[in-house]
Amino acid sequence: MRGVADVRVDTQRQRVRAGGGATWRDVDPACQLHGLALPGGTFDATGIGGLTLGGLGYLLGTLGLTLDNLVAAEVVTPNGEVVEASDEDHGLRRRAALCARRRCPADPAFSATSWPLRPTS
Repeated sequence: MRGVADVRVDTQRQRVRAGGGATWRDVDPACQLHGLALPGGTFDATGIGGLTLGGLGYLLGTLGLTLDNLVAAEVVTPNGEVVEASDEDHGLRRRAALCARRRCPADPAFSATSWPLRPTS
């Protein structure tokens, strides 16, 4: 999955799309370059897939979990079919959780809402 570590930031829609091989080390700086933040982890080597489906981070109190900001997930089902579940699909979070429990072979990409960075002091 490391070969699928691309991160794209859409500043107009405030969306971040990260490949399934991306780590927090890839995602966080990409967001910061555009003055955006995504609630994420505290350890930069954490993979975006694990983080999205169960990570806690510094912005939890104000922006929720990474999963709370998930708007789309591209997954490979056990039979090899690539499917995208989006925010228009009301079962997105349920599907993502079920897929994680059933050990779907891969999560090629995650898309999430990002938020403007605010001063911390």
